[in-house]
Amino acid sequence: MYASIRRYNVSPGAATEIAQRVSQGFVPIISKAPGFAAYYIVDAGNDVIASVSVFQDQAGAEESNRMAADWVKQNIASLFSGPPEITAGAVTVHKSEAHDPIAVVNALDAACNLGDIESVMALFADDAILKDPAEPKVHTGKQQIREWFVPQMGHFQVTARDHRVTGNTVTWRGTLTGDIVRQMGSEVLEEAAEAVVQGGKITSFALTIVGRGGAK
Repeated sequence: MYASIRRYNVSPGAATEIAQRVSQGFVPIISKAPGFAAYYIVDAGNDVIASVSVFQDQAGAEESNRMAADWVKQNIASLFSGPPEITAGAVTVHKSEAHDPIAVVNALDAACNLGDIESVMALFADDAILKDPAEPKVHTGKQQIREWFVPQMGHFQVTARDHRVTGNTVTWRGTLTGDIVRQMGSEVLEEAAEAVVQGGKITSFALTIVGRGGAK
């Protein structure tokens, strides 16, 4: 594998906006590139961010630099203070916990908090199911699950806790806020969630509302 690391100086206070716009605009593009393995944004503090692209071959890693330069120039150039410092080369040591069930669930929460529907869907198996006790329908397959998630994403934030793993099944609690929560007449919802993770993908996801706060 090959990696390309790009270090940027950004405008004061722009790191969060950049991460959100990259997640929504650039990640769906780079993740479809041949040989793509992984992509990360790192907030190093002091108005410095770094991106890390990992590809199966050198050509893919080098192409990611061109793709990033073009996308930044066309979309968010005004948020940067100059060109990036680029370091690229072969990955000589690699260890991944991507198939760890809790890591997958944490990645789901992080993608939801960023409003990144593409990263959310990438975590689900093609034949996954989603159960919402508020609805009689069981959502089956990525298209139905996407249709369930999209309305949830407006200003959505979840703070998860109390993760427990039994085999491939993760259960946890979460505190939810967002537009969908306010539409339900509350400021905060408490949920109990359960996911079955196999081969790094969620095959079953279910949640139950267990409490409300700040009801209108």
